[in-house]
Amino acid sequence: MNTPGLGALELARVRLRNPWLALPALIALSVTLALWLSPETNRQLFAGLNNLARGSTAPFWLFATLAGDTTVVLALLTAMHWRRPLAIRAVPLTLLIVALLTHIPKPLFNAPRPLAVLGVDAVAVLGPALTTQSFPSGHAATAFAGAALVTFAGASTLSATLALLAATLIAVSRCVVGAHWPIDVTMGAAFGWLGAWISVYGSGRAGPVTARWLHRVGLVIVALCWLGIVSQRIVLLKESGSKIKVSSAGQPSMG
Repeated sequence: MNTPGLGALELARVRLRNPWLALPALIALSVTLALWLSPETNRQLFAGLNNLARGSTAPFWLFATLAGDTTVVLALLTAMHWRRPLAIRAVPLTLLIVALLTHIPKPLFNAPRPLAVLGVDAVAVLGPALTTQSFPSGHAATAFAGAALVTFAGASTLSATLALLAATLIAVSRCVVGAHWPIDVTMGAAFGWLGAWISVYGSGRAGPVTARWLHRVGLVIVALCWLGIVSQRIVLLKESGSKIKVSSAGQPSMG
């Protein structure tokens, strides 16, 4: 995947023209079509994946689904590749395109989630109990957009492979935790990969002034993501501290 002697921008242009790097999106679209033609297969696949939530690996899958949050994906991936300006420059367009591709279909289809269709007795839920706007999966779209972003923006073969693997685990986790059908995550994955391809393509051809502003906006977005993560951590620490105080105060006196 790497080409010696090429800079990040030239490498990105080479990768954008590489038909093999379209495979993740093509595979996701093919699986989406197959599941749409066979709803029973979609249900059976969900049941098999969701059953993992009842086993000892449940904490891992819950962690994986939390890692699919937009702030976490952007913060981690851009922290790993902050030296590649194109990766930061493409962040604003990626967010805009992926948001449009995922949030417009959600209310239009208003597809019921597994919990609403199968009931509480048949679905193991890890996290919030969601029932509406299932299609497509925003977490899967965000995860695959992040993986595509670093892949097309010139990341190493190892980094790109690890990012794609992580995105796949995050997408699968959405079925395991009971939030989405398999068809939701495959369509989300295709949208995310396609959205990142478009954004990197557009960002790489932006003029000097536009490129500078995109880079600045990207840095601001990444900084806000990190600020959000740190703030959330501080709140959790304060909440856990207050719970410890309440627990200690509530203990009966031994004297």
